Amino acid sequence: MSDSFSGKRILLAVTGSIAAYKSCDLIRLLGERGASVQVALSESGARFVGAATFQALTGQPVLAGMFSAASADGMDHISAGRAADVMLIAPASANTIAKLAVGIADDIVTAAAAAADVPLVLAPAMNRQMWESPANQRNVRHLAADGATLVGPESGWQACGEIGAGRMADPESIVAQLDRLFAAGAQPLAGRTVVVSAGATAVALDEMRVLSNLSTGRMGCAVAAAAAAAGARVVLLAARLQVPVPAGIDEVIEVVTNDDLMAASQAAAVTADAYIGVAAVADWQPAQRSSGKPSRRQALNLRLQPTADIIAAVAGCSPAPVCIAFAAESGADPVAAARRKMERKAVDAIVVAPVAANLGGDDCDLVVLGKGTRKDFGPMSKQQAAGLLIEHVAGMLRTSSETGGLRQA
Repeated sequence: MSDSFSGKRILLAVTGSIAAYKSCDLIRLLGERGASVQVALSESGARFVGAATFQALTGQPVLAGMFSAASADGMDHISAGRAADVMLIAPASANTIAKLAVGIADDIVTAAAAAADVPLVLAPAMNRQMWESPANQRNVRHLAADGATLVGPESGWQACGEIGAGRMADPESIVAQLDRLFAAGAQPLAGRTVVVSAGATAVALDEMRVLSNLSTGRMGCAVAAAAAAAGARVVLLAARLQVPVPAGIDEVIEVVTNDDLMAASQAAAVTADAYIGVAAVADWQPAQRSSGKPSRRQALNLRLQPTADIIAAVAGCSPAPVCIAFAAESGADPVAAARRKMERKAVDAIVVAPVAANLGGDDCDLVVLGKGTRKDFGPMSKQQAAGLLIEHVAGMLRTSSETGGLRQA
């Protein structure tokens, strides 16, 4: 990470969620990076962590109400946000997100957000059902369209005992997003179009059954979200996702089969600056599809043949976008295998994702290979890795613009 936090002033708003305890660690991390933090605490947030704790951690008065005594003029809801370089709401409850989406400003947090003329970053935290509700999804899309940056939420065990999306992003992921925001100044992918494939395709065995894989789409969605946060127009090719589509995506194209993804990829690549193939594509298909639905009581002998190589087809377009492939590898030397694959597919870079370290969970361990280059990302959260990958892609696009094309460099 860069030293972009030095001297930065952050207004950290804490709202009503059990995840408020993570804000204490967030303050510590920001302080270690050289940032100054002031806390605005909603009435519900104070039920989880008190103002005295935040004042001790930040060394600054806590804004705990619309008529706080932190300043003499009673205008903290205006002055605090305007004095900051960024306003961060972590955790951001469903209630606060709903208020912000429609412009309600009836407490210190929402009033400060309404009055602030600085970037707004939200780290949502709520029950999985609340996160996935149509109303909440409309609200986060609205806020993203208004320019807010969303970090998370992540999936996993929740305080209510359920499993799913809704956990507040880890403090490290939030700090990484702020770092990108401060370091970039202007969004590095503003004006660019990035196509991201995510999820798992399927090929038909018969009229009822398919061959597929265990990819959830979590990594691809993290990459798409990071590209959107970097200012890109993002087209997400969503193949049977098992996670919610992140906020801020401009266009979502639902695909199921390899043929669907091939057609959508080639169509989208025509106007794309970059294509990032994260989706786990079915590698084989039956040489002959069974008719009807064969009975389970009869033995089946399947002869499989390789499917068409989608990202190689995109890389072969003219003109071609900058192409980044993902390779899930399980052999003795996954990096060497991926480099051979990169050369065979004629892509600009390939992200090596060893299967044992990356399948299904929230964390990952990736290696990004270019022509004669290598970068290691991990172990870290998939959101952190996605952000670093998008920074790398932005650099590749700059190089492409300066040299007239990576393949000609």
